[in-house]
Amino acid sequence: MTDLPRQTVFEILLKVEERRSRIDAVISAIPAWSDFSRRDRAFISQIVYGVTRHKRSLDSILALACERPLRKVDTSVLQLLRAGLYQAFAMSKTPVSAAVNETVNIAKNDPRLRKSAGFINGVLRSAVRYANEIGAESISDYVRKTQKNGIADEKRVGEIYSFPDWITDRWIRRFGIEIAERVMAESNRQAPVFIRVNRLKSNLDEIKAMIDEEGIVTEPVEWADGLLKVTKGSVFPDSSLVTEGFIQPQDGASYMAAKLLDARPGEMVADVCCGKGIKSGLFSEMMQNRGVLASFDVKSSNIGLFSRNMTRFGVGNCKLIIADMINNWPVKRKYSKIFVDAPCSGTGVLRRHPEGKWNKSEELVERMAGLQSKILSRAGDHLEKGGSMVYAVCSIEPEEGEDQVERFLLNQQDFKRVNLKDSAPDLIDYINEKGDLFILPGDGGMDGFFSAKITKRG
Repeated sequence: MTDLPRQTVFEILLKVEERRSRIDAVISAIPAWSDFSRRDRAFISQIVYGVTRHKRSLDSILALACERPLRKVDTSVLQLLRAGLYQAFAMSKTPVSAAVNETVNIAKNDPRLRKSAGFINGVLRSAVRYANEIGAESISDYVRKTQKNGIADEKRVGEIYSFPDWITDRWIRRFGIEIAERVMAESNRQAPVFIRVNRLKSNLDEIKAMIDEEGIVTEPVEWADGLLKVTKGSVFPDSSLVTEGFIQPQDGASYMAAKLLDARPGEMVADVCCGKGIKSGLFSEMMQNRGVLASFDVKSSNIGLFSRNMTRFGVGNCKLIIADMINNWPVKRKYSKIFVDAPCSGTGVLRRHPEGKWNKSEELVERMAGLQSKILSRAGDHLEKGGSMVYAVCSIEPEEGEDQVERFLLNQQDFKRVNLKDSAPDLIDYINEKGDLFILPGDGGMDGFFSAKITKRG
């Protein structure tokens, strides 16, 4: 009998690998996903995200156990080997024997893999046996104990933490080896859950009581009134607290960047590259549903989800405008506050989207920097004199962050940077020497993020 959760793991991994797709997009396209129990969904997600995070490290181990080069191993077979190995070394609740046996059973029951069942069995058992011989306690420990001497830092660290050389090389050069390793380790950990309390629906105390009733334990975030960190329990997307808009999962760094805009009731505010509208919901709350909130995005596919989110949040002052933010702003009016959540390489959120390690490149960073420059410049044209603009990216690359702002200010003499050390002293731990917000993955439990506040001279 087929183990449906493990079979689903295999199918997801294969699609992510072959199509270079995002994991969440592949999962959301599974028709029967909601039919799985919450426990099975968590089990599937743990393996899929874990395998993708540790892919390079797993391949280093498999290369030692496999008699043929991995490049000659069929893609489908390789996905199953990675999944079995990850379960054996990283999932303490799954006995090693069960991890191997169930993986082999998947192969035996799948016509695409049946002929390779014996090969899969041999490779996994060889890897497990050698791990016992060297006393390897984890995937990274296995890699450390089997690495050859004298290899370059970017390759050594890349194999241990499962990152491509281009990322390890640039992070080591920028941050130094110690901080680079910490950033990579944090990027391999599951992100903690932060939730925003939606004051458009009720007050903090009442919503906090509702959260407590669900058995969810939270703690306040010192610098963020209205943001809570979950310390025990789970916040499920189908929870009534979420579906009815009382709370919204939102990372602390994203929340912090949005709060920098200081949107107020009665103002004219623009949310550029608004996506699904998570920050738009927060801006509307800050504005107490008064004033004008224009949310811009280029993707018409977001209309349905955006509208549902605004209804869920109780937003009444927001209009979604689908437009090319580079070539064609559809409105001539100017805004007192503009938030630019620019598309980026996403190197600050690889713990949430680990497939990005393998699907991105330095060329992408360069392309994104060019796109960001055009969007930021056009947004600046629509900021009124005396107004303020926040530029934010979930990237920790300088080309997309501080360098981007420096170029903008160099070309736009009527703008100036706001030193956040003066305007947001409670965030001092996350402000860099230039006065911008710069968060590395894991700092305060948050995603990697860059945000700068700019004003237009009156």
